Amino acid sequence: MSSETKPTLFLFNLEVDSQSSVLAAGLDWIVAFSDHCKKVFVFSTHVGDYKLPSNVTVIELSGSGFLRKLRWFTNNTRAIFVYLNTKGEKIVFHHMSQYTVIFPGIFLKIFRARQGLWYAHAAKGITLYLAERISNKTFTSATGAFPIVSKKLTLLGQGVETSKFRAAFQKNIDNKRDGIFSLGRINSVKNLEKLVESIPAKHEIRTEFMGRCEDELYRAAIEKLAKEKGLNLVINGVKAYSEIPMYLTKWTYYYCGTNTAVDKSAIEAAASGCIIISTNENVLNLTGMNDIYNDFNLRVPKNLFDQIDFFDKLANKEISLIRNKISELSCKRNNVVNTTYKIVDVLCAT
Repeated sequence: MSSETKPTLFLFNLEVDSQSSVLAAGLDWIVAFSDHCKKVFVFSTHVGDYKLPSNVTVIELSGSGFLRKLRWFTNNTRAIFVYLNTKGEKIVFHHMSQYTVIFPGIFLKIFRARQGLWYAHAAKGITLYLAERISNKTFTSATGAFPIVSKKLTLLGQGVETSKFRAAFQKNIDNKRDGIFSLGRINSVKNLEKLVESIPAKHEIRTEFMGRCEDELYRAAIEKLAKEKGLNLVINGVKAYSEIPMYLTKWTYYYCGTNTAVDKSAIEAAASGCIIISTNENVLNLTGMNDIYNDFNLRVPKNLFDQIDFFDKLANKEISLIRNKISELSCKRNNVVNTTYKIVDVLCAT
């Protein structure tokens, strides 16, 4: 796509902050979009530290403080005028931001803006139904990740800057690994207790759950169960996103307990050479784990610890080949450059 034919992108998202432990990866999307677009205007709910290409302009919608709602409304109104004053081909993309599809999206729709919504989360409500109606196109990672029915839906895999995780894997390919790790919110939607339930009592496997705790009672219940079973479990707070690629190379296994949604961190873990433990079909497909089980003519064990036990019994040489294949396949199926290119292509053709 030549610079003359590239569109201007109006991107609405939740956060632009390289120090964010939750949404720092959103910067990878912006960088990838900047390669496919002549100009990118980013309207973000919260803005912190960032370093982005020269063709990207970042505008904070609300920030913090008691005037944040007024600022959100004012700056979203400003986005409408910026859109109207921009010449040439232009498209609008809302990244996990269904509220901006409603406003200013409803007014952008009046001006025939081509709008897309990426959503990959279990939560749904009236705002998502409204956003789906307003959007021209909807996008998500895999079947079931967009939690309501949409005839406008395109499945694209996860959008992950996999190269940094692949590089960490290759640089530390001979690292000693052990244990099982899971990264993300400490919340019942992650089904962390299912892994704890599956590990035999008194088993010594090192286990760590890392993430922001959203439910103290849930955390306490998991810790109590692990203590009763005599397991080696710790639950820790988050690390900086920049530390995660190297940290993942210390672990043999990565657990993803979501039912249908695909956690971005599962893709990152696979790219880092972790063997993924999950019963989520979407996760198994996008990380390449189904390919591994097919190589052994084996159905995926429903019991989580049976999956661990299977790989524990394989020779080191086989495990090395499996790690490399998982890393390659997860990178191929979920690369943010390809994901963002397809989004731009679909919206431009709308």
